[in-house]
Amino acid sequence: KLEIRLDEYAKIAASWITDRGNSEGRYNDTNYGAYAQDNVVYDEMTDAVGHAVRANLWYNGIAYIGNRQQNKDFVAAAERIWRNIVGTQMYVTGGTGSTHDGDEAYGGSNQLPHDGYCETCASVGMAFFSQNMFYLMGGAEYADAVELEMYNGSLGSLGLEGNTFYYTN
Repeated sequence: KLEIRLDEYAKIAASWITDRGNSEGRYNDTNYGAYAQDNVVYDEMTDAVGHAVRANLWYNGIAYIGNRQQNKDFVAAAERIWRNIVGTQMYVTGGTGSTHDGDEAYGGSNQLPHDGYCETCASVGMAFFSQNMFYLMGGAEYADAVELEMYNGSLGSLGLEGNTFYYTN
């Protein structure tokens, strides 16, 4: 019974993925733009854009549903975005979301200022995304990215007493 319900939820999530980036016919034709990864449909995505926390969790969802439904188009989109992030929008520490513009946002390929924002929550989202990419592809680079995010972006943000954290890394 639970498996049937999970399949229903996966179908709903897949429809959200395919509808994102297409505001035609929406209530008030609402389009949230690049900030909310609503600027293009999933299969036209080439670069990570917008709010980094929201983006990393969104891309994670595409990878997860792609794996669950064996949807090759979702998998290809997730792989393309993951490669863009890791190759051009991630610091060596694993930080993502380099700009303060639009609150902890991706700034574009190779825009990695020395004072990058790199919010802790973006690191957690990137760890989830990399974990699902590992489940999909099985490559060590995905597991390495999970480890990088966990040690530098998550655990590294905790205060020594364990009851405080750094918001930006």
